[in-house]
Amino acid sequence: MPLLPFDTFSLETPLAPGEVRARLAAAVEPKRRLRLGGGRCPFEGEVEGDSFRVSRVINYRNSFLPHVRGRVVPAAAGSRIEGSMALHPAVLAFIAVWCGLVLLVGVGVWGAMLADGRWRPGALVPLGMLAFLWALSAGAFTVEARRARAMLGQIVAPAGPRHDVTTPAT
Repeated sequence: MPLLPFDTFSLETPLAPGEVRARLAAAVEPKRRLRLGGGRCPFEGEVEGDSFRVSRVINYRNSFLPHVRGRVVPAAAGSRIEGSMALHPAVLAFIAVWCGLVLLVGVGVWGAMLADGRWRPGALVPLGMLAFLWALSAGAFTVEARRARAMLGQIVAPAGPRHDVTTPAT
């Protein structure tokens, strides 16, 4: 299990690269700074040439929403989408600062415990806080990453995109 949420994926489709790019472009709307609900497309971001950078349009808050980067490459039987999903850099920075502060407090608690030679149950609190943050970020990220991968798969499926023009409530 990785320390930070991250995922790579590869989707195969019999469609030509140009058709895949066109379908991706049709399913992606420009990124907006302030979004007060869903959008007309399931993803927001940009599709430029063979590459894309998108995230799902959701009508709820999730700081652990994956940011998807990928590219369309020709394959023997059509096309392949190779991509990766990671957390937003601001979320990663927050996690780093938060973990650093928790570890700093933990070192102080563990140092005091070692100095007087007594076990203190409070020494486990920093470890619990780190475990909680990891479980929260990994869980929320994994759920959303599966949804994004499934939606991308539907968009490039040979029978055509099977998504509504609005973001489905999942």
